[in-house]
Amino acid sequence: MDEREFQFHDLDIRVRRGSQLRSILTIYMFLGALGFILGLGYLLASRFLTDLSTEELIAAIASLGGGILAVASFAMTKWMKERDEVQRLQIEKFEAANRFLYYYHQLEMAVVEYAFPEALAEDRDPSLAMNMRDAVESLRARSRFRSEEIIQIENLMRLRNRIAHDAKFPDISVIEQHTRQASQLIDRIAHSA
Repeated sequence: MDEREFQFHDLDIRVRRGSQLRSILTIYMFLGALGFILGLGYLLASRFLTDLSTEELIAAIASLGGGILAVASFAMTKWMKERDEVQRLQIEKFEAANRFLYYYHQLEMAVVEYAFPEALAEDRDPSLAMNMRDAVESLRARSRFRSEEIIQIENLMRLRNRIAHDAKFPDISVIEQHTRQASQLIDRIAHSA
């Protein structure tokens, strides 16, 4: 597990712990609210419903409080599930984006090294002197990749820029599809070199 995966795993654990803590606090909140409602209900009922016996009055108030607690608990549980689902989807998007950026970085290094082997022969780091766009143009000019592979690389470059600079990520399926493409291109370069 690399450092970024560990960070997202840690975030996932913190979200789960926070969700459990909120659940416990919500139970205490509802128990407090129920106690308040029952006490207030008993005071009001004993004042205005004088023809009921004490046992009937307590049973009516307990039923009312139980009903209120059940409805409120159901609504809170539904809201918490929806919120947790949104958080889970966000974490999945971040994890998918992290995987894509990892493979994109690997592809970028492979493409630059493949396009400029003379830099490696001179024992220079090609990524210091060349960039991905220069490498793609070099591969296009020398016909070292098929045109659809060049288009794939350019699409990967656009997605990388979108993930790095835009506030809104694309759908997970789009990110995963581009991650597979990056992985396949890395394999193709590795077998061509």
